[in-house]
Amino acid sequence: MRQAGGAARSAWEILLRNLASEGHRVGLWLVVALGTGIAVYFALPTEPSLWEPVAAFGVGAGAWRIARRRDAAYAALFLALAAMALGCAAGRTRAIMAGGPVLSEPIRSASLEGRIVSIEPAPARDGRPLGPRVVLDRVAIDGVATPPERVRVRLRPSKGGEPAFAPGQRIGLRGSLMPPPAPAAPGAYDFGRQAFFQGIGAVGFAFGQARALDAPAPDDGWLARATLWIKQLHTALDRRIREALPGPSGAMASALLTGEHGAIPQDVNDAMRDSGLAHLLAISGMNLSLVIGFLFVGTRIVLAAIPPIALRWPIKKLAVVPAWSGGLFYLLVTDATVPTQRAFVMATFVLMAVVLDRTAISMRLVALAAAFVMLMAPESLLGPSFQMSFAAVVALIAAYEALGARFARWKSDGGALRWIAFYLGSVLGATTIAGLATAPFAIYHFNRFALLSVPANMMAEPLTSLWIMPWGTLAYLLMPFGAEWIALVPMGWGLDGMAWIARTIAALPGAVSVVPTMPTWGLIAGALGGLWIAFWTGRWRWWGAAGLAVAFLSVAVERLPDMLIAPDGALVGVRGESGLALVGAKRSFIADTWARRLGEAGADHVIGKDVPGDLSCEGKDCVLRLKGLTIAFPKSYPALFQACRYANAVVTPLKLGRTRCPASVVIGREDLSAKGAFALWISPEGLRALSVRDIQGERPWSVGRGSVGSGESAALSSGGARFLHR
Repeated sequence: MRQAGGAARSAWEILLRNLASEGHRVGLWLVVALGTGIAVYFALPTEPSLWEPVAAFGVGAGAWRIARRRDAAYAALFLALAAMALGCAAGRTRAIMAGGPVLSEPIRSASLEGRIVSIEPAPARDGRPLGPRVVLDRVAIDGVATPPERVRVRLRPSKGGEPAFAPGQRIGLRGSLMPPPAPAAPGAYDFGRQAFFQGIGAVGFAFGQARALDAPAPDDGWLARATLWIKQLHTALDRRIREALPGPSGAMASALLTGEHGAIPQDVNDAMRDSGLAHLLAISGMNLSLVIGFLFVGTRIVLAAIPPIALRWPIKKLAVVPAWSGGLFYLLVTDATVPTQRAFVMATFVLMAVVLDRTAISMRLVALAAAFVMLMAPESLLGPSFQMSFAAVVALIAAYEALGARFARWKSDGGALRWIAFYLGSVLGATTIAGLATAPFAIYHFNRFALLSVPANMMAEPLTSLWIMPWGTLAYLLMPFGAEWIALVPMGWGLDGMAWIARTIAALPGAVSVVPTMPTWGLIAGALGGLWIAFWTGRWRWWGAAGLAVAFLSVAVERLPDMLIAPDGALVGVRGESGLALVGAKRSFIADTWARRLGEAGADHVIGKDVPGDLSCEGKDCVLRLKGLTIAFPKSYPALFQACRYANAVVTPLKLGRTRCPASVVIGREDLSAKGAFALWISPEGLRALSVRDIQGERPWSVGRGSVGSGESAALSSGGARFLHR
């Protein structure tokens, strides 16, 4: 016991010595504390009141002021607690601001009117054109007293000669609506949460052609009018780019210049993803940095060619104005994605440093950008865009801080060959570092790891930096004159080359590895381990390698569910040695999601074939005997009453009502409606069930909250009773 206590004291003393030697880096962990507070908010089982984190922030800040002159260690601890409370308060505030009515029951058919907020084009699927997907606000739905604030609807393809719609236009249609879909499995991607923070309370599709409506312009404020104008500009630019450059290359060019990915063919998206090049088509920080860099360098070259200006004015500082303005324009017209927000904040500080004659590339700059993004949109912390963007940048800056000066001296001491070697080595090193830094997040969110991403990026990144984006920037400059095609055509050649690289690499054996989902605790360990390596500068930084090891090992030790049940109960997936087998319905998006999360490339539609255990079916009623237990899937009431007599678990899409079923696990329509999809683990000790609602908790975006909350109801119609909740 004494030895253990002595070891703990020694470890504590070593930690304090290292912290004292790197006191200038301790402040970076305040951003981690801020993010931890946001994560705690989203992990809570129930919605907290706002005053609780606000009070905790006040207590932490007050304690810090008292302790900062007495004990630095306690002062840092109290400041971290205050930052955590601030993060939790930011999450709760954002939820209050985003809250709105959400449709809780499907509407089979209803007349709908609304104003278009945004338009997302769609490529053809299986040779058939798809209509655009629009988001509507100022919504009116027949029979619904208080409709959602926003609705996302897939329109029918427009007929020949029909004018295209634009943001700001009011349209009417008849269609089907449903609540935002719940996760396909416990822990899977939660579109409902994303929709909640976007103000989208229903999704659906139109039955026939939408029609334009004559409506007076609403009396909005200047900010709303400016936002609408930017959306209209976004749509107009997307159409002009794809008209000047038809086909896949035009869709890819629009993705880079406007952030509109909807028109990219699925085969191109798959190839870019499997080759590790998907980030090049995303509106990433690299793209915004290239735009700002080209404008900065181009402006300096132009001003340097004018002697009266070059001799009398600081042209380097003057170039900051068009560079920053161009970056702001690019940020706004591409919908201000998380990576571009991060890059723009960082670029702003870098350009300010140019004006003030200082150097601004540092880890503190990344920390400030992360804090800004998290406070403005706390929900972005949970998304892959935020996590992968900041992981890559933090890793690259840490490598630059450790090796940048050494390689810069090596480069300056040589000739042209050394410069070329330096450039190629930089691309290889940056690709490798960024790939390793983002690997845990790619596994957690997408269950994929592109094994050949390094050679793919070695070929594609120079093409993007030296050819594609320069022509794209020039295309923007030529658009006011209607001459953007001059730049878009050569830009398309480069994009065709990028697509060829992606297809070639993706087709190679072993290009991509599909792995089971990493558990959340593994991702947390990996993130903290990576930050530990990046934030510190001494040898003790390599302690963080343990966290990365835990992250990758967690995939192997996490026990996967033996059975998955769809939110409607019509589809059941059973995991076996040969993969995922489906029982009860055709292959669907839900089945593909299950297969991916289990580390399978796909799922087969199976009824009684290759299903683990012993499956027997009479019509649509099936019984599975697996690992010594009996699980029944009755779809008729006689089969349900019989199953309750002998089965260990009963899973049915039928309404149970007051039916008494002594099985240890009983999942009926009421449970599926209230709790969403289920996962089951089978062991000799029995069955363990986990639902989507168990993961989500009692939150505003939780599945099955239609019977909870305001209880506001709408009139009855052919679709049945519809309820809305706030």
